[in-house]
Amino acid sequence: MSPIISIVIPVYNKSEYLVQTIESILKSDYSHFEIVVVDDGSKDDLEPVISELLKKDKRIIFHRQENAGVCVARNRGIAMARGKFILPLDADDLIGKQYLSKAVKILEDRPEVSLVYPKARFKQVNQMAKVSVIVPVYNTALYLDKCLSSLLNQSFTDIEVIVVNDGSTDNSQEIIDHYGNLDGRIRVYKKENGGLSDSRNYGLGQIQGDYIAFVDSDDWIDVDMIEKMHNLATHSLADIVICDLERVNEKGEHLDVLSQSPQLPEVIDLEKDFSIF
Repeated sequence: MSPIISIVIPVYNKSEYLVQTIESILKSDYSHFEIVVVDDGSKDDLEPVISELLKKDKRIIFHRQENAGVCVARNRGIAMARGKFILPLDADDLIGKQYLSKAVKILEDRPEVSLVYPKARFKQVNQMAKVSVIVPVYNTALYLDKCLSSLLNQSFTDIEVIVVNDGSTDNSQEIIDHYGNLDGRIRVYKKENGGLSDSRNYGLGQIQGDYIAFVDSDDWIDVDMIEKMHNLATHSLADIVICDLERVNEKGEHLDVLSQSPQLPEVIDLEKDFSIF
């Protein structure tokens, strides 16, 4: 039988991050764990957040105490732990999909090892990403790597990438998972096949950004596209920004440019210019 990992999370006024922390755990490829959340007297809206999380998964255990500090809260969680191994985690941390399984394998295969820890990446976190990019995916494994790579290499970095796998039957999910583990800005969702519009609408239900961008999974974008479009939106107070498209063949060779609005001015005020449509 696989050993249980007790994941101990002390939390104080970090409800907005706790959901993402627990979501990253629930996406793990190792399912034999319990999550012990110790509320150290939070004064934010943690209670309704915890209530929803407890409904979501029975492996989550919750304890509330008066504020005593992170060390006391963590030690309380460790005392409650029932697993063979313990993973201390902060309420604003994220873990990769394979982290638990890899850690357990090392600990089980090498009894002389009593502590395992990973490499960590630190990310500047705002309250929300400025731009949410929605990428619906259906059997586009051939193009997906270039698409997601172009998003992660944007000059404008304050983005989240909502990848919705619409029931693909090729190896698209493997590529999605690779990039999801590579960069915390990618959020991965899977659903039954419902079509392109359904996938986009599903993605709209997950966004946290101020602006929304749609990128098809067989497209790739220039390194400064989001930066330029965001600048236009903020400087012009625009509700919608569109750009031209470049059509290429499967070798990436240029074919032609598809201009989206050759006859229109750069900025359109619909109250004044609606007749031009």
